[in-house]
Amino acid sequence: MIARLNQFHALPSRGEDLRHRMTSIVSSIAESDGCLSVTLLRSQDDPDQFVIYEVWESVAHHEGAAQVIPPDMIASTVAMLATAPTGQYLSIEATQPDRRPAD
Repeated sequence: MIARLNQFHALPSRGEDLRHRMTSIVSSIAESDGCLSVTLLRSQDDPDQFVIYEVWESVAHHEGAAQVIPPDMIASTVAMLATAPTGQYLSIEATQPDRRPAD
């Protein structure tokens, strides 16, 4: 099991557009084979900054999931960014159970 952390910074005043697009992308990622969880996070200090936190069965599963996002969607998303997105794979060293009450 691995984690993937991806960071995105929208152009000024494009944060809400990027949030909408990322919400759609996260939905596609969640349905991908090997995706255990995916979460879209938005900075409270800078609403134009986003992080996607993903947990995968393997790096290969993550790499395969990139194929579900159409190239034109990727290109139009990149056009909303102030800087190139960054990402890295992380080893999961410890976890704690989710303590939120069930719905």
